[in-house]
Amino acid sequence: MSTEEPKQSKLRSPNFPNMPLDSAINKARRLYEKFFRNPVPYPVAMDFLGMSPTSSSSMQTVATLSSYGLILVEGSGMDRRLKVSDLLFTILKSPNVGSKKDAIKAAALKPPIFRKIKEEYSNQSPDDKVLAYDLEAKFSFNPKTIKHFLTIYRKTMLFANVYDGDIIQDEADEIPDVIMQENGSPGEGKMTNIDNYDLPNGARRRPAIQQVATEREIASYPAGPGLRIRITASGEGPVTRKAIAKLIRHLELDKEDFPEHEGSSSKESEAGENGPIEE
Repeated sequence: MSTEEPKQSKLRSPNFPNMPLDSAINKARRLYEKFFRNPVPYPVAMDFLGMSPTSSSSMQTVATLSSYGLILVEGSGMDRRLKVSDLLFTILKSPNVGSKKDAIKAAALKPPIFRKIKEEYSNQSPDDKVLAYDLEAKFSFNPKTIKHFLTIYRKTMLFANVYDGDIIQDEADEIPDVIMQENGSPGEGKMTNIDNYDLPNGARRRPAIQQVATEREIASYPAGPGLRIRITASGEGPVTRKAIAKLIRHLELDKEDFPEHEGSSSKESEAGENGPIEE
């Protein structure tokens, strides 16, 4: 009689997008600007985005854009064709700001797991500790995926202003400008408006603001061996302390995207454990 214990099956989290909504919109926007609303062969689309059609990241990207309702997918395998959706077209091109906001919020709640969480907490965004507990207890998440999921979920809810009581609730008027920026990528979810404010201890303010076109360098300070951080504001609109508060909130979320130590990989190396959407 064998005394070996049966191997336990690996707990897999529910499928969820592998990037926040703002990043997904930027990728889909690139497809629209190149191919407009025409169906595009999957290999051609992935090659244009600089991705290998046979890579898992390409398949996850397509599944993520589809889960947000930003593209339509026809066919299967390498014969698939991708086409931007009416929802994305509204986000990018509608002259009505209210329609843009509604479309962005609708896209944020397209992924089933995001929608289920919103139904569970309909009135107020839950605390991270509470949500982390419920993700494992109620939604059968693998504990290793929860941190990665929370980062994507939080960024998406903030960007789409899903909860009126969330930390950043008055950025909706800025969203169309971020998405519709024509000259280069807006930075996939990074805020660009910052203001003069009291810098943290050790930070060094430049003696004068340098202005090149509409960019202003606000500060430059050392952040580690051989590393200096520069803070730059772009655009002609006013910058305020409130904008800094928003920037700080976004940086708190975005810091998970960076490696913890020099030479270590970012959280993307966890993709095999994290359960992002796959096809």
